[in-house]
Amino acid sequence: MEDIVQNPLDDGHGITEIPTLEATKQHLDYLNLNLEKDLQRLDEANQILLRQIQKKEKSIQSIEREIALSSERVPETDEFTEIAIQKENALKDLELETAKLEEKNTTLREKIMQLQDRISTELKNPSHDPETLKKKIAELKVKLRKSTKSCAQQEKEIAKMQSDY
Repeated sequence: MEDIVQNPLDDGHGITEIPTLEATKQHLDYLNLNLEKDLQRLDEANQILLRQIQKKEKSIQSIEREIALSSERVPETDEFTEIAIQKENALKDLELETAKLEEKNTTLREKIMQLQDRISTELKNPSHDPETLKKKIAELKVKLRKSTKSCAQQEKEIAKMQSDY
């Protein structure tokens, strides 16, 4: 009395499902590769922003030193006071802008990490429904575009700040 074990590949449904699953896996691998490239570009942009923030911080330190040296050398006059106030205001503006950029950078990093987690979760639990896949791909593309746009906006703001100062 042997138990007959039915091979799931013996029925026609299993055989046709394997190529579909393989195609879905290949498609997900392709999308993952593209997303990884996009994440790498975002990470590189992030590094550029960090370097620019560091430059701004050096500029802030330079202005602070200049203010300190100026106040030691020049006697207090109305003109000096006005210049010092202008430099302090410029310093405050730079500090505020740097803080905003650091906050945006942190938010961007968090979004990248969430996107990476989501990608890895999707790869571990792939959906077999093409409509669900299309919807998820569209959502990921929208998020990626928003992140890229945010990064580009930050770069423009930094460039504007650099040209202003």
